[in-house]
Amino acid sequence: MDNFTPKNLTLEDVNYCLWRYFQESNFTFTQKIFEEESSILQSEQVKKNNAPEGELVSLIQKGLQYKEITEEYLRQQSNDSINEEQLSENQNEVNKWNLFDQQQVSILYGHTSEVNVCQWSPTENLLASGSGDSTARIWKILDTTDLDLKSREIQKPHVLQHLYSNEKVKDVTSLHWNHDGKYLATGSYDGRARIWTSTGEPKTTYSGHSGPIFSLKWNSTGEYLLSGSVDKTTIVWDINTGEIKQQFDFHNGPTLDVDWLDERTFASCGTDKIIQICQLDSSKPIKTFSGHLDEVNNVKWNDDGSLLASCSDDHTVKIWKMSEDSFLYSFEEHTKEVNSINWNRNGLLATGGFDFLIKVWDPNVMECVYTLDKHESPVYSIAFSPDGRYLASGSLDKLLHIWSVKDGRLLRTYQGKSGIFEVSWNKDGDKIAASFNDGTLAVIELRKGDLEVLNN
Repeated sequence: MDNFTPKNLTLEDVNYCLWRYFQESNFTFTQKIFEEESSILQSEQVKKNNAPEGELVSLIQKGLQYKEITEEYLRQQSNDSINEEQLSENQNEVNKWNLFDQQQVSILYGHTSEVNVCQWSPTENLLASGSGDSTARIWKILDTTDLDLKSREIQKPHVLQHLYSNEKVKDVTSLHWNHDGKYLATGSYDGRARIWTSTGEPKTTYSGHSGPIFSLKWNSTGEYLLSGSVDKTTIVWDINTGEIKQQFDFHNGPTLDVDWLDERTFASCGTDKIIQICQLDSSKPIKTFSGHLDEVNNVKWNDDGSLLASCSDDHTVKIWKMSEDSFLYSFEEHTKEVNSINWNRNGLLATGGFDFLIKVWDPNVMECVYTLDKHESPVYSIAFSPDGRYLASGSLDKLLHIWSVKDGRLLRTYQGKSGIFEVSWNKDGDKIAASFNDGTLAVIELRKGDLEVLNN
């Protein structure tokens, strides 16, 4: 790394510095993920391995100093009114939308790092959240007819600690309620799956993965819990015995997502571009789907299990059927990575991508019905309302939008203070939660007729 400065920085240099930083900091799991994703071990820089300790921090400091000097110069040379005019235009665009009354919004404080995931209980108004601060939390959101008292209706959450003594931070990456809302499962960077009661009491900790867990799902009866990990495997846990029912080792890269087809059959996807369909007591996949050209981020079965949707970094969304060996259709209208998919109860499929767009597809006619284009940053999460009539979306642009599925119109908007990682509807469809990069959550309570009037 001779003469290594921010000006002559190459992608290989950046990857090497990151790898050294993870190594020096003993971020073992993160280092492993990075090695898988970047192929850094084949780099000439790694073979030389001659950078001084703390090189990444040093370079960042130099870069920040350079950035500060440059920005100060530009401020002195440019007309600040141009920037102010642009900011005003952007805010005016937001103000044109039908914003929620702030009295309808409750902000939940407590997490000390980004909130990666959130999900409502299927049976009551309990909201679970998982964060980079090594905790999950269960919040009880009480109903009230007096919205002025909303802030006083939030009870102190149950805090679910994921750290053992002397451990470093272990992000909570995934969570899922079982069918009757009695138990919450969480997955973490430490490779453990944990089960908690709805009151936050620890029930079971499962140790079987050798890498971070990125996804986990209960089957519909709550008999089995399925987890997918960076260690390239998926595990089905038997809740009754507390043991591994079966471990599946069929991926050639980290497993990114899993979804049950029925009580014993599930789909999994990963960085190896492959989708595996596995079944309990089978020693090999019962089906393997290939066709994506880059890592597959998510898989999701429709309500009746007849179709499987997948989305990928290759910019496509594909539809699969168990009776076919190849994809039925490939939706190719996104121009960047697609990282979010969701079906509604009527069979429509919504997709969200890094091209700032949401697309709603009708697989029956194999075409895009609407393109929703009001976000200005990558769309990280989309969720249909329980009745399928509305679609909520959350983006790094800090905006939560609610759209009409009937005609694709933007109905309501909430503007947060940082990027949104996930949005979730409660069981009755009268509350929406969003998790934010700044460590907060927002709960929006819909007044009676809030969306219906706009949707007519």
